Amino acid sequence: VPFFFVITGMHFFKNDLSKENIRKCALHKGLHFLKLLLIVNFVYLLYSLCWYLCYGYTLKEWLDLKFSLSNIARYIINSTLVKDNSNEVLHLWYLVSIIKCSVIFILLAPIFQRVYKLITVELLSILYLVNYMYGNILKSIHLNWVLIGLTFLQVGIFIEDYLNTKIYTL
Repeated sequence: VPFFFVITGMHFFKNDLSKENIRKCALHKGLHFLKLLLIVNFVYLLYSLCWYLCYGYTLKEWLDLKFSLSNIARYIINSTLVKDNSNEVLHLWYLVSIIKCSVIFILLAPIFQRVYKLITVELLSILYLVNYMYGNILKSIHLNWVLIGLTFLQVGIFIEDYLNTKIYTL
């Protein structure tokens, strides 16, 4: 999964780390992934509804399970809908992670533009320490979108910036 974040990061800002481009591209990517997430969630919700109805649950029971306040809060925080027997959308945390990272890039564009290399190194160091102290962090990766997602997005941005610098200096 970190590889997917790196590749996404390499194509995130289109070789331009100006404050305006960071905000524009982050907004564009965030909205693109949000649209994709809404479409996929709609399909999974239809699947879940069919699954529940086939196993004898009522529409009211399904609505109570899926759209309770605790499940909506869990979705926003953990990027997953409630795990139930229909096994839906547990893997969509990646899309939500990209959306959350886009929001961070939009809010912190002026800071990011100047010190993203330093932030990348610091986040990688924190990731290494947390992994060393508490075991394999990848087991709970969907809860760690900041450590995993933002860190490896920035690694991709760093690689792309480095490659462009090398090309221009040849």
